[in-house]
Amino acid sequence: MNTVFLLFDQVEVLDFAGPLEVLGECLDDQGRPRFPRVFAAAQKSLEVEARTGLGLRAETPLESVVSADLVVIPGGRGTLRVVSNESVLAHLRRLAEGGAMLFSICTGAHVLAQAGLLSGLRATSHYAAIDRLEQAYPETTWLRDVRFVRDGQVLTSAGVSAGIDAAFALIAELHGVGAARQQAEVMEYRWSPETSSE
Repeated sequence: MNTVFLLFDQVEVLDFAGPLEVLGECLDDQGRPRFPRVFAAAQKSLEVEARTGLGLRAETPLESVVSADLVVIPGGRGTLRVVSNESVLAHLRRLAEGGAMLFSICTGAHVLAQAGLLSGLRATSHYAAIDRLEQAYPETTWLRDVRFVRDGQVLTSAGVSAGIDAAFALIAELHGVGAARQQAEVMEYRWSPETSSE
């Protein structure tokens, strides 16, 4: 399973680092990764600067990613630039058309909405962004007071730490609740399958 994380300047650190840790370190009973290929991609420069000033380096240019099973779009202030980058939006549409599942954290949902990938779907985002997103993208049903929403091939989570809960829910969906509980125990994270979702 190929899992690609989109990186960009001013990305929110926990938006990508939380789900990256959950998925990238999830092992089966034989110690094999349940998500065997997890990597980061960026457009233009591979070097990006996260919101805290943390320097990050993506493994590959986004343009070189021709297919993926799961595409993770974190949030952060940098999404305000990403939503005006038609090259990135078009590439996300191509990956989705190729069958990739999409997983946004926080305001990463803004990127998916701008790409037209949330039309007719239920979704969520950071609570402070919901009003703005409702006005800009009325074709999407924006849900409040939930940690994450799964609708079709799209998983969206609320702000920052909610992406971690959504990542555990994804493990439970793909590999069973036991696998999610096992990973939560390794990470000393209090996760429950009853975590608020839609």
